[in-house]
Amino acid sequence: MGYRMDQVLKLGWEEWVGLPQLGLPALKAKVDTGARTSALHAFDIKLFAPATKPKVRFLINPIPARPDLAIACSATIHDCRDVTSSNGDTEARYVILSPLEIGPLRQEIEITLTDRAQTRAAHCRSEPRTKLYYTKIAGRGRGARPCR
Repeated sequence: MGYRMDQVLKLGWEEWVGLPQLGLPALKAKVDTGARTSALHAFDIKLFAPATKPKVRFLINPIPARPDLAIACSATIHDCRDVTSSNGDTEARYVILSPLEIGPLRQEIEITLTDRAQTRAAHCRSEPRTKLYYTKIAGRGRGARPCR
């Protein structure tokens, strides 16, 4: 028997999730119920396809401890938004849509793409201990802002 929307799905602060449409069957995700959007750490983010239906191509390191392992992904751009991080920095990010699988749940979500390599480098210079960055799954949504 599958998941019903009236059932409670209990989550920890980190969970294994899948983004099968992106070819990512298993990623460790940080669950953040206070986040306004979901974020995916990506790098080498590049636009392609016609301007009437723009797409984005990017690479993902599914295992943070293995930077040599990268998976190529692509998706249609759904939106472009300014996202302000918890430290107050604002960044324009592409938004894509993808089904998320977590346990028995499968639901389409909005995901912003961000390259956190520069953020991580800044942390390394200023703090002796740094966080590992995972996919962040948001607990609540926000309206879209059209790209300029």
